[in-house]
Amino acid sequence: VEDRPRIIARLGRHLTMAEKRDVTEGERKFVETILGRVDEALFIKWVTKRIRTKQQPRLVVVGRYRIFSIKRTVMGGKEIRRQAHYYDLETITSRSSDQVLFTFRGEKPFNLDIAGHYGLADEIITAIRSALSHISYGFPADFLPKLNIPPERIQQLAPHEPGEGGGLVETYIAWCSYYNCKVSTALIQFIKSIPTPDLNLEQCSGIEIKTEYSFNLLPLTSALRFNKYYSKISLQGVPRKDALLQLADTLRYNETVNKLIVSDIQASEGFLEIGEALKQNQKQQIGFLDFSKNHMKDRGAIGLSVGLGALGYPLTVLNLSSCEIQAKGMTALMKAMETNFQASISIVQLNISDNSLGIAGTVPLQGWINSMNPLTIERKSCLKHLYLSNCQIDVFTLMKAIRNSIMNSLEVLDISYNKIDKLGVQGLTFLLENTSVMNYIDMTGCGLPTDSVFVILSSISHNPRLVEIEVDLSENDLGSDGAMSISKVLPMTKNIKNLMLRSNNFKKDGLLLLLKSLVENSTLKGIDLSYNFRSKSPETMNALKELISRHKVLQTLIIAGNDKNHTGRDIDAIFPAIAANTTLTALDISSNKIGDMCAIELADALRENTAIKFMNWDYNDVNLGGFQALATCLKSNKTLIGVPTSFADLDATIEGSKDKKRMRDKLNTVIEQISQNLAGNRGEPVGPAVKIPSSSLRRVTKSVQPSNLKAKTRISQIRNEVPDEMSGIPTNPNGTLRERRKASSSLRTERSASESIVLKSPRDSQPDPRMSLPAINESPFELPDLPPPPPDADFDPGSGEEQELPPPPSPEPF
Repeated sequence: VEDRPRIIARLGRHLTMAEKRDVTEGERKFVETILGRVDEALFIKWVTKRIRTKQQPRLVVVGRYRIFSIKRTVMGGKEIRRQAHYYDLETITSRSSDQVLFTFRGEKPFNLDIAGHYGLADEIITAIRSALSHISYGFPADFLPKLNIPPERIQQLAPHEPGEGGGLVETYIAWCSYYNCKVSTALIQFIKSIPTPDLNLEQCSGIEIKTEYSFNLLPLTSALRFNKYYSKISLQGVPRKDALLQLADTLRYNETVNKLIVSDIQASEGFLEIGEALKQNQKQQIGFLDFSKNHMKDRGAIGLSVGLGALGYPLTVLNLSSCEIQAKGMTALMKAMETNFQASISIVQLNISDNSLGIAGTVPLQGWINSMNPLTIERKSCLKHLYLSNCQIDVFTLMKAIRNSIMNSLEVLDISYNKIDKLGVQGLTFLLENTSVMNYIDMTGCGLPTDSVFVILSSISHNPRLVEIEVDLSENDLGSDGAMSISKVLPMTKNIKNLMLRSNNFKKDGLLLLLKSLVENSTLKGIDLSYNFRSKSPETMNALKELISRHKVLQTLIIAGNDKNHTGRDIDAIFPAIAANTTLTALDISSNKIGDMCAIELADALRENTAIKFMNWDYNDVNLGGFQALATCLKSNKTLIGVPTSFADLDATIEGSKDKKRMRDKLNTVIEQISQNLAGNRGEPVGPAVKIPSSSLRRVTKSVQPSNLKAKTRISQIRNEVPDEMSGIPTNPNGTLRERRKASSSLRTERSASESIVLKSPRDSQPDPRMSLPAINESPFELPDLPPPPPDADFDPGSGEEQELPPPPSPEPF
């Protein structure tokens, strides 16, 4: 008290000195240097900093993201004494308009107590509050600094729009400043270009970790914590092992994301943190979870089960395919779902394909399915799509549980690549005899006994409640005996819509029986007989011609080949039937080595055809003459709207030419003509044609992931997008069974459960959009991409080492 007059006098002298000091041009340039390109000074002035009884002049700079306290050194230079990010600002205290105290948290908490002329405090406080409002859109009050200021001095801030992505751009830049990370302009442009609240990060440049413009995910995932705009976050097919740990932090706070897809990023850590985040944040509504194709294993499955067991909202889609989960992890998951029954009973789609469950893992799955028995619960099960491909399950045990509990809700069942013995056949046939809603069943590669095929198809045929169902019996090596069994049932079958019989080694006698019985069937709309035909067999081609000519409702015909099984030039026998056919709208004759002369004859047939909309014909040894014939055909054919570019044949034509540049130019001209004609048939504006790459396509295609090249599509699949008809990458005609199994698990749909779910095949990976033949909304089907044939040559996807980004600093921002 005795020293108060002296202290006030000293303070007055320092205030006068600080007020009289102007900011020089050199000081402004220094400020611009420390702020960098992404920041700017909102307030810059000399003030007095108070430390107990001492006062020191400081240059205070209020930027968009940080506040700086700068001191002039003895030698006349400038030195940053304090700086802090606004996300670390804890309290703002001001008792008068000429004094303000800032308290910052962080690794080294500190206070900044400054004073100056009357109104100085209000100027600084308003500048900081304005800056903070632009980078804290959606933040709850608990995460904003506390204001210890008289209410009458709190000024009203001007309203502003949050900007792109619900303020994500500004918030992302702010977090880059917080973590001292480089701002990715590619990411900002990507965010600005997104027209919907779907954040598909795999489409953003720089998401890969090998490129010079790769960006760190930490500022982005931090910016998504309180973002209220995006409802979907997707990261697929990009090796970002760090993504799960960072997304777990997002999920602890975010309340608007309802769809999370983190697939095929090679993650082995972070599943426990994801589980804890799901458990901790009960305000979120994530009903769609996809962690497929990651190294989850039992440890990660147990960690994820913590969150699944604590969900307080309905879960509709769960995809854990190809996650290396075994019996122990599956037991933890199913127990959690059985315990949290209110959340799991709403599951519409469950995919646990390509995990080694065995009998020990089948038992807990059976227990969860049994918990949905309508005799013991009031609510009806919502489970419609169940994918169990390549899980080594006990089929009989599972069929029993399905029959007792979810038979009246299950529409799609994939049990492919699981051994089905005679006991399993009994359980399966009992289910098929009594179900009333199933529309797709996949039994590919199940080692079915030849006599069991008759029993299975008969159980479907004799079920009057089944209206239209797709049945896949591919890769069962049924042989001639199996073909005989099928041929006995097909004439009387009225409820099988599409039948897939790829790679069954039917041989000549079996094919003749099968094709004859198909003629007698009057309801089948799609048939896949790929990899069953052999060259130099005119009898089978004549029988196929008879089928095309006489069948009244057949819409999709797939007879793709490979190196061993293909039609060869004998396929020209069916061209007259194709020319006259009026029902066939999709045709796949790829990889049959038809040659140029047959291609010209096919073009002549298409000139007369008025029904076919989609055709796949790659890997057929077609040269310039064949492509020219197709271009000429399309001048008069106004029906054909989708033909994927035959890159393999184009590449082979160029490689076999002496003047490669001249041949490439000629082919580019022909491709442009085909592209323009197809676009005109679809009623679309003509876009730029796809150019043949100058490098060898064989080298280019090796960089494509095998899972994308081995995709298989259901005959009845409908796609809403219409990709460029000339941008399709052909399906590789060779692939190992192991590769096909590995490609089998993927997300079946990305539509919400409230929508009408149209599924891909149970073994459909997320294919490159260029692979698929174009579809249109009014079309009742789409021609599938080529399914992988039996192995004749292994596919080498190439290799490359990963380059990890340096880990960012990880302070606790809140």
